[in-house]
Amino acid sequence: MNLAELRAKLDGVKKNIRNLQKLAKNEKRDLTDDENTKLDELLTEAEDLKTEITEKAEEEERAATAKRDREERLRKLGGESRGGGGTSFRGPELETEQERANDPVENPDATQYSFYRALECLAEKRSLDGYEGEISQEIAHRSGRKPSGFYMPTTLPAQREAYVGGREFRAGELDTTAGATMIVHNTRQTLIDFLRNETCLFQLGAQSLTGLVGELDIPKETNAGSTYWVGELTDVGKDTAAFGEVQLRTKTIGGYAEISRKMRNQTSIDLQLFSMRRLMTNIAIGIDKAGLNGSGNSGQPLGLMQNSNVPKVVIGSNGGALTWAKVVEHETLVSVANAASGRLAYLTSARGRGHMKVTEKSNTTGQYLWQTQSVPSSDGMVNGYRAMASNQVPTNLTKGTNTNNLTALIFGDFSQLLFGFWSGIDVTVDALTKSKQGTLIVSALQDLDAACLRDNAFAICSEIDTGVAAS
Repeated sequence: MNLAELRAKLDGVKKNIRNLQKLAKNEKRDLTDDENTKLDELLTEAEDLKTEITEKAEEEERAATAKRDREERLRKLGGESRGGGGTSFRGPELETEQERANDPVENPDATQYSFYRALECLAEKRSLDGYEGEISQEIAHRSGRKPSGFYMPTTLPAQREAYVGGREFRAGELDTTAGATMIVHNTRQTLIDFLRNETCLFQLGAQSLTGLVGELDIPKETNAGSTYWVGELTDVGKDTAAFGEVQLRTKTIGGYAEISRKMRNQTSIDLQLFSMRRLMTNIAIGIDKAGLNGSGNSGQPLGLMQNSNVPKVVIGSNGGALTWAKVVEHETLVSVANAASGRLAYLTSARGRGHMKVTEKSNTTGQYLWQTQSVPSSDGMVNGYRAMASNQVPTNLTKGTNTNNLTALIFGDFSQLLFGFWSGIDVTVDALTKSKQGTLIVSALQDLDAACLRDNAFAICSEIDTGVAAS
């Protein structure tokens, strides 16, 4: 019922109370036992309705306030944006493709956004305003968390075209969402960058939740319950279903980069994207690595490989070479747990992939554990499933006397890995430490956690000896 209906119902209950009292008064008598019982019921109903009306009124007031606030923010932010025509700032409740396309948090305009300008504002202890300030404020509002410096958008396209050999090329997009492949396609110049590990978990289907506020507990069923066959006049047995929780708790990862005086003086979009990419790529790689092999201690999430509840494939007391039987055992363990569905794939290291490419399923068959795809990439096929290799998977594992020399193979439904993010990328600036050089030390922080929704959706072998000595 809405607020008007609740108030009308309360008025009716009050009227019944007055009529009951009026009847006894006109007859100059006390209420009978039945009338007292009825009066008690009416009074209880009236009290419950008053409580419900108060809660409903507060709820409607909160909704009206939120609506007014949202409309005011949209009006102000849209009216102040540069470029004419205004910009529509999208709240979390807006879902259409057009709204997403017009949302500067998800699709910022590279021609308006200046990463270096934002850094200079912080270095000079000025408030961040303009287009950069609008985006930071909007991210803060959506996350409910104030930044230590400023929030930067995690996706910034380079709106630039070039002509090579008479053909038009459009620059690619720098996507710094955690775990994404981060490449700037530059047709005019080459920016030398460090060779980094290829992130893997999001490519294989890991999920993410953004905009979290406070602690998050996700309920999950830990067994399927029971059913019973019963005879005539026989009670059905008790349901044995049980429930647990997957917990996400705030953890923080950070990185920093140095921006020289000469770089600060540049207005090139490419160079600004390069500076942002250095920060974001390191953070994304760190997030990916923690989801895979985080210790669960010292502020790290508990990674998949460190999760003792994930089923293990055992080779021997000191590890050993991988065999076809052990590869298939991964799938068997997941299937036995009724978890062989979703984004199923194998994941190993580059060293593990090399080992599997030269290891036959059976002697003299010419069929190898790893099947190469027709298109060169890090992907292949193993046991009929997609397979990927990444140096995020460690190659210095130990089993028995075989120390710091083993690698791992993982199989499972990677959509059962969940990353939760509490805020945008929080950027702070230190202009003092290297002030004599004119260099800014830029730090970026991200609040997040990672969890495995179903442990038995995976199987891991962490004792593969590839026959290559540890470096």
